[in-house]
Amino acid sequence: MVDPDIPPSVAGNPTTEFLHWLQGGLVSSFNSTTIAGVTFFPLTNPNNVPAYESYIGPAPPNEVPHTHRYTQLLINTTLYDQSGNTSVLKSAGSAPTNFNAAQVLQNAELTVLAGNSFNVSNPDVSIGRASMA
Repeated sequence: MVDPDIPPSVAGNPTTEFLHWLQGGLVSSFNSTTIAGVTFFPLTNPNNVPAYESYIGPAPPNEVPHTHRYTQLLINTTLYDQSGNTSVLKSAGSAPTNFNAAQVLQNAELTVLAGNSFNVSNPDVSIGRASMA
């Protein structure tokens, strides 16, 4: 999971990406689950493969932009995981700031199977308002 809306350290520069989670070893469950009339096969981690980057929940900082887009990418790493050559993902997981998902996928020669995105806004509305203390 990536947040592409990290505020720049220098005003006027573009936003950067932050890696919130990178997990290998996920497979489709043999047991289906139905929620709200939709049946699917959830992903599981039957071999307890450790995350390349542990999950960090969405929490946009109290800076512009106040709303961040979070992107989840499903990547087929079956052959990659089996080869034992996971150095690109391990390296990527060790550097979550200034992350570049497109570059990591290219370097690892992996492609996206599916994606999902959602927005999260910082609930603090005090930005730009004078203190009343």
